[in-house]
Amino acid sequence: MSHHVLLVDDSATTRAFLKRALALSGLPIAAVHEAPHGAAALELLAKQHIDMVFTDLHMPVMDGHALMRAMAQSPTLCRVPVVIVSADPNAPSATAGGGPDCDGCHLLGQLRKPFTPENVRDLLAATLEVTRADAA
Repeated sequence: MSHHVLLVDDSATTRAFLKRALALSGLPIAAVHEAPHGAAALELLAKQHIDMVFTDLHMPVMDGHALMRAMAQSPTLCRVPVVIVSADPNAPSATAGGGPDCDGCHLLGQLRKPFTPENVRDLLAATLEVTRADAA
């Protein structure tokens, strides 16, 4: 099964690096979609099926917290797993594979900036292992 992933960050450089890291992760990716802020992400989420969202917290127009709160209000979007990508040392975190809700969203984990492709691979591998174990 191939995944549709949404990258939400106001930095085009961060989105490009994350896109490359996802390509190296081994996760079967059908498409990577991008948005420069939460409002653009919500527009895309209304039109496109997305399997996983990677979002920064601090962005203009609509930040990551507001995006996650808006997703939590939707019966379909509240199920979309979210990974926080942030340099903020106070950013919410969860163990890979799921943890406490963040602004009402299902938080898979956190990538602390700066991150490496190996960080992305390790987070996704742990998440996929937990998902497989839950399905068994």
